[in-house]
Amino acid sequence: MMSEILNFMFSLRWMDWLGLGLILVIPRAMYGMIKKPKELDFPITIFGGVVLVILLVYFTLLGGKLTFLFFQKTALSLAKTAPGDPNITGAGIAYMGVFVFQMIVLAGFCKLRKNRTSFMTLGDYLLPFFMLAGAFARMGCFSNQCCYGKPTDLPWGVVFPKVSTMALHPTQLYMVIGLVAIFVLMRFLYRRKPPVGIVFFSTIGLYNFFRFFVEFLRVDSITVYNGITLAQIASFSIFSICVLFFAGIMLKAKIARGKQSKESEIKPLSE
Repeated sequence: MMSEILNFMFSLRWMDWLGLGLILVIPRAMYGMIKKPKELDFPITIFGGVVLVILLVYFTLLGGKLTFLFFQKTALSLAKTAPGDPNITGAGIAYMGVFVFQMIVLAGFCKLRKNRTSFMTLGDYLLPFFMLAGAFARMGCFSNQCCYGKPTDLPWGVVFPKVSTMALHPTQLYMVIGLVAIFVLMRFLYRRKPPVGIVFFSTIGLYNFFRFFVEFLRVDSITVYNGITLAQIASFSIFSICVLFFAGIMLKAKIARGKQSKESEIKPLSE
């Protein structure tokens, strides 16, 4: 039974999982943006929501592919293309490029709207959905039999026929579990209305924290020094920056609450 399930999953293409993710995630995210929001502090029209989604999808794929081709010398051969052909629609997506291009799209959308939108407010809302969409993308990695881990004797080890006859760590599924968990946790945090920016930096920080440890099990990452990968260096750096911003936002909110409490204590005395 298990082998039949795996064969079915392996038969699905990367784009099948991406399409499924877009069908399930985008309508839910757009609904929250367009419904004249109880969840958001600003309205986005149907046209604006559609434009934002189209830009995010396009630049997510473009940024991820371009970054992958930049860092991976063997990307063209893995995608079975002729030398010199970039093949933007082929296999291979890099998270760093996805994230950078997504942030550029969000920043541009917020800046160019007639009614200016707060980048952090929009990011607080959308980033958890990015994590859920990323979970479907990782399922695509699983079916594509890429981004796999080291050999393992654990009962949940998976044999990837295209790669090896040995059972390997299904690091793609580890990422799926982590991304879904981050989505659920961040949506819960978002509904508690924390200070603006907390969900944004928490989401990015948690992703990179989880990715850092999964990288120890990956075998296809670019190694920089003594087993440390380029992805781990990037993840640790981004996580550290997120911690600093998180602490700064919380400190600022604490100071603001202190000022409000002092003002409320002084006001009755002046009256």
